[in-house]
Amino acid sequence: RHQYFNLMELVEQMRAAEDALHSANLEHKRNTEAKQPVRDEFITSLQRLSAKAIAESEGQVLRFAKIGVLSNLERHALNYVQARAFAKFHNRPLFWWRQPLTGMASGWLNAGEQDKMYHVERAGLCFFFVEGAPATITHNIETGRGLVNGCDATLHSLTMPDGVDLSDYLAAAASTRDGVTEVALDVVPISVNAVPHVSQEARATLLARGATLKADTVQFSLPKTCLSHEEEAELKAEGAMADGHNSIVVQAEGVSPVI
Repeated sequence: RHQYFNLMELVEQMRAAEDALHSANLEHKRNTEAKQPVRDEFITSLQRLSAKAIAESEGQVLRFAKIGVLSNLERHALNYVQARAFAKFHNRPLFWWRQPLTGMASGWLNAGEQDKMYHVERAGLCFFFVEGAPATITHNIETGRGLVNGCDATLHSLTMPDGVDLSDYLAAAASTRDGVTEVALDVVPISVNAVPHVSQEARATLLARGATLKADTVQFSLPKTCLSHEEEAELKAEGAMADGHNSIVVQAEGVSPVI
Protein backbone atom coordinates (compact mmCIF):
# COMPACT_ATOMS: atom_id res chain seq x y z
CA ARG A 1 0.00 0.00 0.00
CA HIS A 2 1.42 3.39 -0.97
CA GLN A 3 0.74 6.65 0.75
CA TYR A 4 1.41 9.88 -1.05
CA PHE A 5 2.08 13.37 0.24
CA ASN A 6 1.81 16.72 -1.47
CA LEU A 7 5.04 18.74 -1.50
CA MET A 8 4.48 22.46 -1.07
CA GLU A 9 7.46 24.72 -1.64
CA LEU A 10 7.27 28.11 0.08
CA VAL A 11 8.85 30.61 -2.28
CA GLU A 12 7.73 34.00 -0.94
CA GLN A 13 9.11 35.77 2.13
CA MET A 14 5.96 36.88 3.97
CA ARG A 15 7.37 38.23 7.24
CA ALA A 16 9.23 40.97 5.37
CA ALA A 17 6.70 41.46 2.59
CA GLU A 18 6.61 45.23 3.12
CA ASP A 19 10.39 45.59 2.81
CA ALA A 20 11.32 44.80 -0.79
CA LEU A 21 15.07 45.24 -0.34
CA HIS A 22 15.20 43.06 2.77
CA SER A 23 13.04 40.41 1.08
CA ALA A 24 15.39 40.37 -1.91
CA ASN A 25 18.41 39.89 0.35
CA LEU A 26 16.69 37.06 2.20
CA GLU A 27 15.69 35.42 -1.08
CA HIS A 28 19.30 35.42 -2.24
CA LYS A 29 20.53 34.02 1.10
CA ARG A 30 18.21 31.02 0.80
CA ASN A 31 19.63 30.11 -2.59
CA THR A 32 21.83 27.15 -1.69
CA GLU A 33 23.29 27.05 -5.20
CA ALA A 34 24.62 30.61 -5.02
CA LYS A 35 28.40 30.88 -4.82
CA GLN A 36 28.08 33.72 -2.32
CA PRO A 37 24.64 33.77 -0.61
CA VAL A 38 25.57 36.88 1.39
CA ARG A 39 26.42 39.38 -1.32
CA ASP A 40 29.11 42.05 -1.12
CA GLU A 41 26.64 44.87 -1.67
CA PHE A 42 24.67 43.75 1.36
CA ILE A 43 27.80 43.63 3.54
CA THR A 44 28.99 47.06 2.39
CA SER A 45 25.54 48.54 3.06
CA LEU A 46 25.88 47.77 6.78
CA GLN A 47 27.08 50.72 8.83
CA ARG A 48 29.59 50.39 11.65
CA LEU A 49 28.03 51.11 15.04
CA SER A 50 29.74 54.00 16.75
CA ALA A 51 29.31 55.96 19.97
CA LYS A 52 28.34 58.99 17.87
CA ALA A 53 25.60 57.01 16.08
CA ILE A 54 24.22 55.78 19.40
CA ALA A 55 24.13 59.27 20.89
CA GLU A 56 22.45 60.75 17.83
CA SER A 57 19.90 57.98 17.28
CA GLU A 58 16.29 58.84 18.05
CA GLY A 59 15.67 58.06 21.70
CA GLN A 60 19.06 56.32 21.67
CA VAL A 61 17.33 53.24 20.23
CA LEU A 62 20.68 51.85 19.06
CA ARG A 63 22.07 51.69 22.59
CA PHE A 64 20.04 48.57 23.38
CA ALA A 65 19.26 47.31 19.88
CA LYS A 66 19.31 43.61 19.01
CA ILE A 67 22.73 42.06 18.46
CA GLY A 68 23.09 39.12 16.09
CA VAL A 69 25.26 36.27 17.39
CA LEU A 70 26.26 32.77 16.28
CA SER A 71 26.18 30.90 19.58
CA ASN A 72 24.45 30.71 22.96
CA LEU A 73 27.81 31.50 24.58
CA GLU A 74 27.77 34.94 22.96
CA ARG A 75 24.04 35.40 23.56
CA HIS A 76 24.26 34.75 27.30
CA ALA A 77 27.32 36.95 27.75
CA LEU A 78 25.80 39.88 25.84
CA ASN A 79 22.42 39.53 27.58
CA TYR A 80 24.18 39.80 30.93
CA VAL A 81 26.24 42.83 29.89
CA GLN A 82 23.27 44.60 28.27
CA ALA A 83 20.94 43.89 31.20
CA ARG A 84 23.44 45.55 33.55
CA ALA A 85 23.94 48.44 31.14
CA PHE A 86 20.17 48.97 30.80
CA ALA A 87 19.70 48.93 34.58
CA LYS A 88 22.51 51.44 35.06
CA PHE A 89 21.40 53.73 32.23
CA HIS A 90 17.80 53.90 33.50
CA ASN A 91 18.67 53.68 37.21
CA ARG A 92 16.53 50.59 37.76
CA PRO A 93 17.22 47.49 39.88
CA LEU A 94 18.43 44.33 38.21
CA PHE A 95 16.70 41.22 39.58
CA TRP A 96 18.43 37.90 39.08
CA TRP A 97 17.96 34.31 40.14
CA ARG A 98 19.41 30.90 39.50
CA GLN A 99 17.65 28.92 36.82
CA PRO A 100 16.92 25.43 38.20
CA LEU A 101 19.03 22.64 36.73
CA THR A 102 16.93 19.89 35.15
CA GLY A 103 17.50 16.53 33.53
CA MET A 104 19.60 13.55 34.52
CA ALA A 105 22.90 15.44 34.39
CA SER A 106 21.74 17.82 37.14
CA GLY A 107 21.95 14.94 39.62
CA TRP A 108 25.62 14.36 38.94
CA LEU A 109 26.69 17.51 40.80
CA ASN A 110 26.70 17.99 44.55
CA ALA A 111 25.64 21.29 46.15
CA GLY A 112 29.19 22.65 46.23
CA GLU A 113 29.79 21.85 42.57
CA GLN A 114 26.50 23.46 41.62
CA ASP A 115 27.38 26.63 43.54
CA LYS A 116 30.72 26.80 41.72
CA MET A 117 29.07 26.29 38.34
CA TYR A 118 26.48 29.01 39.02
CA HIS A 119 29.33 31.35 39.93
CA VAL A 120 31.56 30.54 36.93
CA GLU A 121 28.73 30.31 34.38
CA ARG A 122 26.57 33.06 35.88
CA ALA A 123 25.65 34.65 32.55
CA GLY A 124 24.19 31.41 31.18
CA LEU A 125 22.75 29.76 34.29
CA CYS A 126 21.10 32.79 35.88
CA PHE A 127 18.20 34.89 34.58
CA PHE A 128 18.35 38.69 34.65
CA PHE A 129 15.31 40.95 34.67
CA VAL A 130 15.08 44.74 34.39
CA GLU A 131 11.71 46.44 34.04
CA GLY A 132 11.36 48.05 30.61
CA ALA A 133 14.27 46.21 29.02
CA PRO A 134 13.85 44.99 25.42
CA ALA A 135 13.06 41.31 24.95
CA THR A 136 12.29 38.80 22.23
CA ILE A 137 9.55 36.16 22.23
CA THR A 138 11.21 32.86 21.33
CA HIS A 139 8.14 30.65 20.83
CA ASN A 140 5.25 30.79 18.39
CA ILE A 141 2.31 31.61 20.65
CA GLU A 142 -0.34 32.89 18.24
CA THR A 143 0.94 33.30 14.71
CA GLY A 144 -2.24 34.91 13.40
CA ARG A 145 -1.82 37.83 15.80
CA GLY A 146 1.91 38.33 15.40
CA LEU A 147 2.94 36.58 18.63
CA VAL A 148 5.66 34.58 16.93
CA ASN A 149 9.26 33.58 17.42
CA GLY A 150 11.24 36.80 16.97
CA CYS A 151 8.47 39.19 18.03
CA ASP A 152 9.88 42.17 19.94
CA ALA A 153 8.60 42.83 23.44
CA THR A 154 9.28 44.96 26.52
CA LEU A 155 9.86 43.35 29.91
CA HIS A 156 6.96 44.29 32.15
CA SER A 157 6.92 42.42 35.46
CA LEU A 158 7.51 39.20 37.38
CA THR A 159 4.79 36.89 38.67
CA MET A 160 5.89 35.64 42.07
CA PRO A 161 4.41 32.84 44.20
CA ASP A 162 1.87 33.84 46.81
CA GLY A 163 3.43 35.46 49.83
CA VAL A 164 6.56 36.64 48.00
CA ASP A 165 6.94 40.42 47.85
CA LEU A 166 9.70 41.88 45.69
CA SER A 167 9.84 45.00 47.86
CA ASP A 168 11.08 42.81 50.72
CA TYR A 169 13.99 41.68 48.55
CA LEU A 170 14.74 45.26 47.53
CA ALA A 171 15.04 46.17 51.19
CA ALA A 172 16.98 43.12 52.37
CA ALA A 173 18.83 41.51 49.45
CA ALA A 174 19.88 44.45 47.28
CA SER A 175 23.54 45.23 46.69
CA THR A 176 25.26 47.81 44.50
CA ARG A 177 28.10 46.85 42.17
CA ASP A 178 29.62 49.13 39.53
CA GLY A 179 26.68 51.49 39.81
CA VAL A 180 24.03 48.77 39.37
CA THR A 181 21.61 47.77 42.12
CA GLU A 182 21.38 43.98 42.01
CA VAL A 183 18.62 42.07 43.77
CA ALA A 184 19.19 38.35 44.23
CA LEU A 185 16.02 36.23 44.40
CA ASP A 186 16.15 32.87 46.13
CA VAL A 187 12.66 32.09 44.82
CA VAL A 188 12.20 31.41 41.11
CA PRO A 189 9.39 33.57 39.63
CA ILE A 190 6.41 31.74 38.18
CA SER A 191 6.71 33.79 35.01
CA VAL A 192 8.47 36.67 33.32
CA ASN A 193 5.86 38.99 31.77
CA ALA A 194 6.37 41.31 28.83
CA VAL A 195 4.36 43.56 26.53
CA PRO A 196 4.55 42.25 22.94
CA HIS A 197 4.99 44.74 20.12
CA VAL A 198 1.93 43.84 18.07
CA SER A 199 -0.45 46.00 16.07
CA GLN A 200 -3.36 47.75 17.76
CA GLU A 201 -5.69 45.65 15.60
CA ALA A 202 -4.15 42.41 16.87
CA ARG A 203 -4.28 43.63 20.46
CA ALA A 204 -7.93 44.69 20.10
CA THR A 205 -8.82 41.30 18.61
CA LEU A 206 -7.13 39.43 21.44
CA LEU A 207 -8.93 41.52 24.05
CA ALA A 208 -12.30 41.21 22.25
CA ARG A 209 -12.19 37.44 22.19
CA GLY A 210 -11.85 37.34 25.98
CA ALA A 211 -8.12 36.62 26.25
CA THR A 212 -7.90 38.64 29.43
CA LEU A 213 -8.37 38.50 33.17
CA LYS A 214 -8.46 42.27 33.68
CA ALA A 215 -9.51 45.19 31.54
CA ASP A 216 -5.98 46.19 30.61
CA THR A 217 -4.18 42.86 30.47
CA VAL A 218 -4.02 39.92 28.11
CA GLN A 219 -3.53 36.29 29.06
CA PHE A 220 -1.43 33.95 26.93
CA SER A 221 0.20 30.56 27.38
CA LEU A 222 3.81 29.42 27.18
CA PRO A 223 5.04 25.83 26.81
CA LYS A 224 5.65 24.65 30.36
CA THR A 225 9.15 23.88 31.54
CA CYS A 226 10.31 20.67 33.21
CA LEU A 227 8.15 20.75 36.33
CA SER A 228 7.93 18.11 38.99
CA HIS A 229 4.49 16.70 39.82
CA GLU A 230 4.57 18.68 43.08
CA GLU A 231 5.40 21.97 41.29
CA GLU A 232 2.72 21.36 38.66
CA ALA A 233 0.12 20.67 41.33
CA GLU A 234 1.15 23.83 43.21
CA LEU A 235 0.85 25.99 40.08
CA LYS A 236 -2.58 24.57 39.27
CA ALA A 237 -3.72 25.20 42.83
CA GLU A 238 -2.61 28.83 42.55
CA GLY A 239 -4.44 29.24 39.26
CA ALA A 240 -1.18 29.82 37.38
CA MET A 241 -1.68 26.80 35.14
CA ALA A 242 -4.80 26.10 33.12
CA ASP A 243 -6.36 22.67 33.66
CA GLY A 244 -6.12 20.44 30.64
CA HIS A 245 -3.53 22.70 28.99
CA ASN A 246 0.14 21.78 28.86
CA SER A 247 1.31 25.31 29.58
CA ILE A 248 1.91 27.92 32.22
CA VAL A 249 -0.57 30.77 31.87
CA VAL A 250 1.11 34.15 32.17
CA GLN A 251 -1.16 36.88 33.43
CA ALA A 252 0.20 40.08 31.93
CA GLU A 253 0.00 42.24 28.82
CA GLY A 254 2.11 39.71 26.94
CA VAL A 255 4.70 37.05 27.40
CA SER A 256 8.37 36.49 26.75
CA PRO A 257 10.30 33.60 28.29
CA VAL A 258 13.71 35.16 27.91
CA ILE A 259 15.45 38.38 27.13
